[in-house]
Amino acid sequence: MTTSMKQKPKILLHSCCAICSTVALERLTPEYLVSIYYYNPNIHPQAEYDRRLNETKRLAASFGVQVMEGDYNPEDYFFAVKGLEKLGERSRRCKECFKLRLRATARLAAKDGYQAFTTTLTTSRFKKSDDVVSAAEEVALDMKVDFLAVNFKKQGGADRSIKLAREMGLYMQNYCGCIFSMEERLIRLQNRAK
Repeated sequence: MTTSMKQKPKILLHSCCAICSTVALERLTPEYLVSIYYYNPNIHPQAEYDRRLNETKRLAASFGVQVMEGDYNPEDYFFAVKGLEKLGERSRRCKECFKLRLRATARLAAKDGYQAFTTTLTTSRFKKSDDVVSAAEEVALDMKVDFLAVNFKKQGGADRSIKLAREMGLYMQNYCGCIFSMEERLIRLQNRAK
């Protein structure tokens, strides 16, 4: 029996959280051998980081996908956004955070022989996908590795990710992840209550 089966290309998926990873895995796994890289030193506090990591592992297991964890070193995040702390969500602060996480992803993709890397960061309606893609393309050029630019929120992806997360009983966080987004959310809630 001689069947020539074309091997799927290997892709490294940076995952920010399980919710955003649902639609990414659903769309990528039919065409790629996907591995997840969970590198998010921006997430605060550590308990929140651990909870999101565990949910990502649980989701990955349901897709038969490996999860690799980067170092959790919040100081790296604070160094990357130094001087930008007062800027709000969807600002240059976020773009620097994207670059930090995607640089680590691209480095691992290049080192371990992945054909490309991509990210779940384009799933959230709270992120500017253009900023995510431009940060990733800059990093890809630097690291000499291909970036697969996919806007996972398109074609109903943002809504689909929430639907899938609910169906799977995944933890549904209520802020982006960093201490600044957590504080901004609390201020918005306080202002609404007034």
